[in-house]
Amino acid sequence: MNQITLTGHVGAKPEVRFTQRDNTKVAEFRLAVQRPTGSNVQESEPDWFTCEAWGKQADVAEAYLDKGSQVAVVGSLRMARWQTQQGEKREKPVVKVGFLELLGRPRGQEQSGGGGEQPAAWERSRRPAPSRQPEPAANLRPEGVPF
Repeated sequence: MNQITLTGHVGAKPEVRFTQRDNTKVAEFRLAVQRPTGSNVQESEPDWFTCEAWGKQADVAEAYLDKGSQVAVVGSLRMARWQTQQGEKREKPVVKVGFLELLGRPRGQEQSGGGGEQPAAWERSRRPAPSRQPEPAANLRPEGVPF
């Protein structure tokens, strides 16, 4: 299984680009995740991860992430490989974002009365998902189960 879960702070506003093949939006950002050092839990240093959000996740990243934003990311780790103009082969690990959750408040809204309304999409992202009631057992048919 290839899954990685990270919580940290964004290093800078995401860089947005579009793929040449099908014009899909991609937002790339760096995420600093604090790692304790030594025996003292208070001492830490950041590990930096390159994250790529695609499609609708890229829209959210572009609209709401800025330097210092706190986010949780769940995704998969892959190796991005390319060749420089000088012919050197390069590679780096990249987290392909599958789930992006905004934590805390948007920049400028940290204190109460921070001035201004919060975006409606931010408010929606902070609300718990409505609970779904399971279907009654009478509606479940064993022949529809794929295994």
